[in-house]
Amino acid sequence: MSLPLEVGSSGWNWWKGAGGFRLEAESILLQNEKIPRKLSFNEIVFAELQKRQLLLTIRSNPGEEKLSLTLPPAPEKVFNLLQRLRAEYKRWQEISAQRMSPTETIHLIDEIGEWVGKPWVRSVEVLMNLAFVSGATDLHLEPLSNKTRVTLRIRGALNDAGTFNMTRHSGIIARLKHLAGCHSHLTGIPQEGAWNASDGKGIEARLAIFPSLDGERAAIRLVRPLQFPDLASLRWNPAKIMAWRELIGAGPGLILITGPVGSGKTTALYATLAELARSEKASRVVTLEDPVEGKVPGICQASLDPRAGMGLADSFKFLLRQDPDVMALGEVRDPACLREVLQAGLAGHLVLATFHAASPRGAIDRMRQMGVDRDLLASGLRGIASLRLNGDESGSEPEPVVEIAAVEHEMKNGTIELSGIFPKSIFPEPAGTETACTKSPEAESAGSESAGSERAGAGSASAELAGAGSASAEQAGAGSASAVSASAGSAGAEQAGEETRSKRPRKRSGTPFSRSGVAFSRAGGNSAGAKRCKFSG
Repeated sequence: MSLPLEVGSSGWNWWKGAGGFRLEAESILLQNEKIPRKLSFNEIVFAELQKRQLLLTIRSNPGEEKLSLTLPPAPEKVFNLLQRLRAEYKRWQEISAQRMSPTETIHLIDEIGEWVGKPWVRSVEVLMNLAFVSGATDLHLEPLSNKTRVTLRIRGALNDAGTFNMTRHSGIIARLKHLAGCHSHLTGIPQEGAWNASDGKGIEARLAIFPSLDGERAAIRLVRPLQFPDLASLRWNPAKIMAWRELIGAGPGLILITGPVGSGKTTALYATLAELARSEKASRVVTLEDPVEGKVPGICQASLDPRAGMGLADSFKFLLRQDPDVMALGEVRDPACLREVLQAGLAGHLVLATFHAASPRGAIDRMRQMGVDRDLLASGLRGIASLRLNGDESGSEPEPVVEIAAVEHEMKNGTIELSGIFPKSIFPEPAGTETACTKSPEAESAGSESAGSERAGAGSASAELAGAGSASAEQAGAGSASAVSASAGSAGAEQAGEETRSKRPRKRSGTPFSRSGVAFSRAGGNSAGAKRCKFSG
């Protein structure tokens, strides 16, 4: 027998509300009275079957009340169903009151899947409650050959919660689709949806369904209300906050916030928008999001509706006609959108957007792989903030690691230089990649003998690039037997290096990270003999 089961006043009928009672997963609805009365299983003290009469003893105030309900033919089936539902309801009350480990919680799904009363509804409630209690930002259901694996992303790291029987998978996926407003009867196409997952707490669950060989894979993103009103609340290093504010206030262009999943990109974007909205300088700030994750007072926020035929790139074109000063995008996902935001940066707008990349170098590589023109990328992109969380196995709150990089374009050879406050280890030099290093003014002012020899080597490299004084540079780099020859080679190399530097074009005005700005050393810290490296794309 399936639920709900309705019993009429003269026999029993399915889905017929003409008298009798209706048996549900957690209650009995009495329909033969003037006003229908719903009895929870908690109110039923005792149930007894006498021939075709169901005798119920019900709690009432005061004392107890006895009811007699007429059952259809084969009354034992209805009575056994009632007793089973009462037992399942009692067990569900026990589960709801217990605190279990993730593995124990996932094992409950195999037990709940055998129930008659709302097995998939309660299974989804168990999964969602596990995500809420653990503080997870993502919940994944991955179908395998004979089981379903459940993983949680907590503080940016994936945690294996356990597995349950594959026979429960389709029912749970169908329930998730129903909650998210998707088509539960369609199983061969990707689907997306969302619903309010926690009443009164403002937590939104976003569901993404993707078909695979063994079943449909489900990814649920839990979006909690933002709790960071400004940059100071992000627990960033004060120097990084200052560098970020300088980069934001320097002028128009595209500034990306990059990082892996769960690194805090959206939170940093919202905190930046909140500061811009409260700044003394009047500006029009507009966002395009899919969907809006949090309300920021003082700015205009818009939510995309792909079902209306307006994608991110098309909506961005219409937004430009509103003449905003600052535009923010939830995420740059495709080449068309990337080209639009770069063009907007060149047109005099400050554009902020999130972008999935592990580092600034990785962000530039990914954008070039998306087919964007090198000159457009170098001219429109102005800065990158790379975020990640540095946690350990102790379970403590992970520390945010923030790297700020300004983008400078060398028009002569087409290279893109990242300069700013970041350790050298963030940009390791891959094998087979040529890097050209220029010296900071601090290194040129050093008067030690070792610094002089380094200048000779750097000048030699500059002389080779300029095509002048190569013989003198080679003598200085190889170390000639004569000290006089070495001195002459060093002087010639320095002169050639000065000529090369004087021919370089001046960098854009207003860039907070110029050649006289903060440099980084090869050991990762600032020093007088620091160097800044650039790489070609």
